[in-house]
Amino acid sequence: RNLQALVLDSNRVGALAMGQLSGLPTLHTLHLSNNCLTQIRGLDGLPLEELSIDHNQIAYLETLGMLPRLQRLCCLHNRLTSLDGLQRWPPSDSTTPTAGPVSGFLPKEN
Repeated sequence: RNLQALVLDSNRVGALAMGQLSGLPTLHTLHLSNNCLTQIRGLDGLPLEELSIDHNQIAYLETLGMLPRLQRLCCLHNRLTSLDGLQRWPPSDSTTPTAGPVSGFLPKEN
């Protein structure tokens, strides 16, 4: 219950079920890089400050608004086609500053 960081990199994780991590009320760092994720789900309400989802198959960042404390997002090497999820991040009712870096959501221009 006092787990603050969870690293699940390179474990062939295909999905997170809704509520699967809800028993971790102090989780502030979650690394899910190098897995098989296609969506960001099951993270609603977690006090995450850092989320690493590099090297997955994620196309949309639609649920970032459910992570009001998120300060650092790493999402390099995915299949992102839209930045719509970033428009709602941080949530308008957030009182926590979230000016941290967001990396890897657009291909590098030449």
